[in-house]
Amino acid sequence: MSEKKKQETKRPRGRPVKNIIEPIDATPEEIAKAICLLADKKLSEKRKIKT
Repeated sequence: MSEKKKQETKRPRGRPVKNIIEPIDATPEEIAKAICLLADKKLSEKRKIKT
């Protein structure tokens, strides 16, 4: 028993993670404002096509 036991790391189960999300360097308020502005632009573009 003089030999040291090696601590084995647990192997992850399942598929490897591919969709790693990078953190955004902005406040939640700025992100919400940008989403709303983008949605308004898309809606206005749809209205232009119909009329």
